[in-house]
Amino acid sequence: MSARLPHVLLAAYLILCLLALIWPGYELVGNRIEPYVLGVPFSFAWVVLWILLTFGALVLYHAATHREE
Repeated sequence: MSARLPHVLLAAYLILCLLALIWPGYELVGNRIEPYVLGVPFSFAWVVLWILLTFGALVLYHAATHREE
């Protein structure tokens, strides 16, 4: 694996997250109240989902770039 690949993948993923949480992604998909997901409005669940996905991506990024040698 190239040394730059994790950095490029993380940058691309963060741009995807940004688009999912602002226009056009949030407006097209996440901007509604119903259906309720685990008792919370869909718009709130949409934001929480992307926060959890970003946490997972950062964990993978850390594992890929900080290996014990």
